[in-house]
Amino acid sequence: MGLRTAVNAGVPPAAPDEFTAPRIGPLEVWPPVVLAPMAGVTNAPFRTLCREHGAGLYVSEMITARGLVEGHLKTNRLSHFAPDESPRSIQLYGTEPDSVGRAVRLLVGEDRVDHVDLNFGCPMPKVTRRGGGAAIPLRPRLFAAIVGAAVGAAGDVPVTVKFRLGTDADHLTFLDAGRIAEDLGAASVALHARTAEQLYSGEADWSAVADLKAVVTTVPVFGNGDVWEPWDALRLMRSTGCDGVVVGRGCLGRPWLFGDLAAVFGPTPASGGAEPSDPPRLAEVAATMRRHAALLVDWAGPHGIRDFRKHTSWYLKGYATGPAARRDLQVIGSLDDLDRCLDGLDDALELDVDSLRIPRSHRAGPKRVVLPEGWLLLRAHGFNPRVRRPDVDETPQPGEDPGDLVQRLAMAKLTAVVEGHETGLAADTVVVIDGEVLGKPGRPDWAADMLHRLSGRTHEVVGGLAVCHGGHTISGVVRTRVTFRDLDDEEVDAYVATGEPLDKAGGYAIQGGGADFITEVDGCRENVVGLSVPAVLAALRSLGAHSAG
Repeated sequence: MGLRTAVNAGVPPAAPDEFTAPRIGPLEVWPPVVLAPMAGVTNAPFRTLCREHGAGLYVSEMITARGLVEGHLKTNRLSHFAPDESPRSIQLYGTEPDSVGRAVRLLVGEDRVDHVDLNFGCPMPKVTRRGGGAAIPLRPRLFAAIVGAAVGAAGDVPVTVKFRLGTDADHLTFLDAGRIAEDLGAASVALHARTAEQLYSGEADWSAVADLKAVVTTVPVFGNGDVWEPWDALRLMRSTGCDGVVVGRGCLGRPWLFGDLAAVFGPTPASGGAEPSDPPRLAEVAATMRRHAALLVDWAGPHGIRDFRKHTSWYLKGYATGPAARRDLQVIGSLDDLDRCLDGLDDALELDVDSLRIPRSHRAGPKRVVLPEGWLLLRAHGFNPRVRRPDVDETPQPGEDPGDLVQRLAMAKLTAVVEGHETGLAADTVVVIDGEVLGKPGRPDWAADMLHRLSGRTHEVVGGLAVCHGGHTISGVVRTRVTFRDLDDEEVDAYVATGEPLDKAGGYAIQGGGADFITEVDGCRENVVGLSVPAVLAALRSLGAHSAG
């Protein structure tokens, strides 16, 4: 009979027909368990190891859509699967709908995947500061465009979406994200029941999974967070009504957790589950460690053993091996070194039951989420905008003044999206240098050309603003002078590769990654959609708008 901690005392295995197997498109997932994508962990060797212990859906570590489209060597290697791996499940990350759509089209067209998952939950600063991961649901139209592009390119291959509660407690986006994903044809949604600000601290709010299940009714909902024991999965499903669970840190150093999950759910929904086996003694753990390390070396070459080092402390957690053995395993340089270290351990050691709930890997948080400048400024001042992008011809008229151009386009956008007495804001921006107007490049080579023209020079950012409230409309122009430092080819290429510059005037975002290029700003640095936040707020309030829907 398997060990369990006090929180799971008395939790019974699944009863016959208590649960049904969720379907993700054509894929039936039983037991209803998904391996969470984890960077540097859920590569092909680890997925192989997990599959050997129990069934489920095993998702690759996150790869970038743009890296895949551009043929980056590391990205391509991470996107490959073992010959016997089925279904082939991959997670994509991207901030730009076109690159995500192209990546999905490539994977599906070359018959390389059976399932695509989209990452909207990564809380890491290097991702969110560029408006990716957990930051994207704050921009519902961008979120919808990315999901729509992936679903549209996938054909019969199911696309799923994973996200968090929101960036923080004041900006919860999970219900809207779930509704949007369901409406656009996502095959399932998964919620990590923490905010991005929490990172991996505190406890997951399972009640939010129940809230999501109440609004997403036509596709499966998976809950994620604090599944350390197989009994946690049962409690999560029973308490929320969700259709399955996503397992992340709980399986680190414990791939047999998937065997325990298979036991408590049973071989089929109709059969019901049973008690899992006792946790392995150290001799079995050591055998699994050797197997894992060998798989990594076979997959990645000799340096795969260095990648295995981080796994050693996870495997030994709860076994009284002593600190010296753990230190020795952190510096192994070969499979022979691993054998020597493991040979010196006591094979009969048993697991301390209290270690089952000790977090593995990430424990950081809470920590303020790093977002592109301007993403939350309007919300912070009491306005909660709903983002739309109208189809407006942005071609300049012959001889048109840049200020007249952006003001005309802002008014055209406002007219296209605002109905009745809605409060609305529309804007358009261009960059002017040497008397030439630079709009949105649309193509990577054009974006690079624009950035090289701006390198080391001062240019003017001209923004047009149109605001309506209560049936009244005003418009205006905001001008800001911006000076760039000298840029080299490598940093321009790296920035263009993020995809951010393609739909930004002049090929950069002053409130995004382009901020790194700027040495001086003559005007307001607090920008949103290219405009001074004080100007936006003053316009809204001059019309009597104190909050906006």
